[in-house]
Amino acid sequence: MKSKTILTSLALLATSTMLIACSNNSNSTNGKSSPSTEQTSNVDSIENFIKNNKDRINSYRDNYYDSGMRSQNEKLQEEATKKGEQIYLTSEDVDPRLTKLKVEIGDYNHDTKRLEVKVTNNYSEDIMGTNDNNTDNNELRSGFTIKGYFMERTGIKPAETIMSVQFMESIKSGETVTLNILMPYYEADRISGKQDYANAEMDSKYKLMDVDSESRLVYPNNDQGQLGMNAMSNYSNIFSETRLVFNEYPKEAYITDKEIVEYYNMMKD
Repeated sequence: MKSKTILTSLALLATSTMLIACSNNSNSTNGKSSPSTEQTSNVDSIENFIKNNKDRINSYRDNYYDSGMRSQNEKLQEEATKKGEQIYLTSEDVDPRLTKLKVEIGDYNHDTKRLEVKVTNNYSEDIMGTNDNNTDNNELRSGFTIKGYFMERTGIKPAETIMSVQFMESIKSGETVTLNILMPYYEADRISGKQDYANAEMDSKYKLMDVDSESRLVYPNNDQGQLGMNAMSNYSNIFSETRLVFNEYPKEAYITDKEIVEYYNMMKD
């Protein structure tokens, strides 16, 4: 009889222990989601955000094509400066989907005061010029900014803006156009009424964006008495940053909704 009582007590103890263990496991499971559950939740959250913010995402995508190259280069420059390193940026240091508009800086014509620049559109879609831009973001201006490193600067040299150009006419897919850009010093004269170097056909293809701030810029050193940073020949490692405006996004260079949301950290706005 005593043996039977002991066995009964042990059975009750085992049953109690199992109930407590099950209760603890249940609490643990309810208290914290599994990694797979959290991952599914994050995916659902992003998908819902994308679904409810299509127009906003498209606007950010347009901005990415317009200023993504500039902002990515600026980030590279900031990181190098923090490390005390000198870097020389190029047109190829950023997202390759932004680099298919090729800008080739050619020779300067001393007689016409113009710089030859060849531009090739290697995208599958046309790049919209200002005259043809009927998109929702028609305040954006396709074109390029020429930058370089001022050779006379000591210490770490940042990339300096030399001149900014916008396209007045669209550039078709696969097309190469040649711009003959009147140097800003002479462009300022042309705008003010002096027509010495005006050329209606050449001038209709582009527009200088910052004539006021760049109005002293010439090409050769000491042209019209302009020296230092006012002469393009005093810059080295010259490169270009492009600004892209599309009516239809090129499939081979498409930036997905998820990429845009993550790049601009939109869910934390």
